[in-house]
Amino acid sequence: MPVEKSQRETLILKSLSQHGNQAEIRRANLLLLHADGLSTREIAQKVGLSPGRVRYWLREYRAKGLSIFPTELIEAALTRILEDTNTEDPASPPDAIDDEKSTKVEIEPRQTEILVSDLCTHYQVDMEHARFVGELATAIFDITINFHNLLPNRRSLTEVAGTLHNIGLVSNPEEHHTRGRDILLENNLIGFDDVDQRILAFSTALHRKKFKTKRSEREAALINLPAEALRDAETIAALVRIADGLDYSGDQSLRLKSFSIEGDEILIAIEGPSANENGARALYKSDMWKNIFHIPIQFIVDGSRVRLPETAKEPKLMLTAPKKVKSPGLVPTNPMSEAGRKILRFHFYRMLENDPGTRLGEDIEALHDMRVATRRMRSAVPIFVAYFDKKIIGRFNKDLRRTGRALGRVRDLDVFMEKAQIYIQSTKELDQHLLDPLINDWKEEREAARIIMLKYLESNRYKQFLDDFAKFLGTEGAGAIEQPKISPSPYLVFQAVPILIYQRDSVVRGYANIIHDAPLATLHALRIDIKRFRYALEFFREVLGDGAKSVIAKSVKLQDHLGDLNDADVACQILIEFLDQWRERERREQVNISGVTHYLAAKQSELRELVETFPSAWEEFNLPETRQQLAQAVSSL
Repeated sequence: MPVEKSQRETLILKSLSQHGNQAEIRRANLLLLHADGLSTREIAQKVGLSPGRVRYWLREYRAKGLSIFPTELIEAALTRILEDTNTEDPASPPDAIDDEKSTKVEIEPRQTEILVSDLCTHYQVDMEHARFVGELATAIFDITINFHNLLPNRRSLTEVAGTLHNIGLVSNPEEHHTRGRDILLENNLIGFDDVDQRILAFSTALHRKKFKTKRSEREAALINLPAEALRDAETIAALVRIADGLDYSGDQSLRLKSFSIEGDEILIAIEGPSANENGARALYKSDMWKNIFHIPIQFIVDGSRVRLPETAKEPKLMLTAPKKVKSPGLVPTNPMSEAGRKILRFHFYRMLENDPGTRLGEDIEALHDMRVATRRMRSAVPIFVAYFDKKIIGRFNKDLRRTGRALGRVRDLDVFMEKAQIYIQSTKELDQHLLDPLINDWKEEREAARIIMLKYLESNRYKQFLDDFAKFLGTEGAGAIEQPKISPSPYLVFQAVPILIYQRDSVVRGYANIIHDAPLATLHALRIDIKRFRYALEFFREVLGDGAKSVIAKSVKLQDHLGDLNDADVACQILIEFLDQWRERERREQVNISGVTHYLAAKQSELRELVETFPSAWEEFNLPETRQQLAQAVSSL
């Protein structure tokens, strides 16, 4: 299905396809070709990329919009478009300018009608923060009514503007203000006329980053905002900026106590656990109000004026990983504490990279990769805990465990449904819909689990964890225990890693004595121990010898066999439980669940086969050759 684009985006892409470096021109062209209905393979041939790379950029565009291009390129393209539409160039698209040859870019007619509440649900808005900002915006509207002179009907529009200010956050965290603007221009909000909706888009575009008059003028032109509505739009945007600042802590704890007007200032007394922090942020974001009305708004906490920090800067909305980091960067002489910090930081970056895609939910692989990164970090903590203050590393481990739980249930259900679909496609003799009762049940459970997951990812606790962990991982020596000065102790990588790897290897080798006819519980325990051994090798791969690559590959193969065995066992338990719970409903609803019983039989057969073939899989791993390769890998240290 072609990626849908507004005419504004199409104009920008056409401009980008003619300017920039080769990679950016190619990227713009592939999006235009896809919009024209060409297949992935056809696009790949025309732009000189692999089909997989084309699919990658299409997924990125769906998730991030035009932010897949550098901001400066977008701004340059917008400047070219506005310059072109300000001339009488006959080559300009006739529907890109109005009858009076203005500098405004016309947005194509909106097709989708949707309620504000449904739009928020679709884009996974944090409604607690959204509603609170809407309420604060109307409160500031009332306090300042004698200055802004907006009509009473603009009060409700101000509240909606506050509610929608973060509509693009999940889709594109780093540029959510412009993504939100585009969302509001692409949809037709029920109950709002065209001008009001453009005002909402304008307010959303300007709610973030430092206010500049040029930004306001540019957005007004791009959104094609009528001149008579611009003053209202700017005022509403100014109110929303202040309101958003007042919930900077994100905990909805702030309260407006009172207000007064003294001389040429508006004084607003506020209270709450984060009042100073929120007040300082609101003061910083009152710049647009002051620019329009030349009347400062000041915030009072416990009788004292809130002050801006000496360097008031726009904070990063979300931590981002540096690009092209392919390894932790270990060297054999690293202290184990700093090696641990590098390894944790490397996988922390992987987690952050997949956070936006996990929230968006369009590609289940983002959730999978984010969960894998979290598991890697949890597996790394026991290796390095002896080299850090246990209270510090223990606190982070709890947050990693909590994050893993939030992601895990959704991911588990993705796997269950994916394997059920594979079974359906491979079983021609069964009705393709006989597993619908099971899959529908899983879908409902997954949706509930996803709501819980998103709530956690939007929580203050998770945000605080990201900030604290990033600071810890970015500060050399933070939380590390000093090297013992009296008793000998392995403290550097080349001293400690051989012991660590051989200890984990010996645990796995110890199963050789009990592997014959081992119960499932033993095989599940081996799966965990082989995973720990493999992770230790992967964590230190860049300082080990070449033999590590082969040992890791064999470990992965054995772990995959045990993982499939565990998945089949868990699936059997879930299916049996489902059938037990369905018995009463079946008599009442008369729903055919014969497909589920067939599926249970297939999973039980799969489980038996995996158990029976495990000894041969073990023998492939437990070879003298594997031990020799491991010795070669470790000897390089």
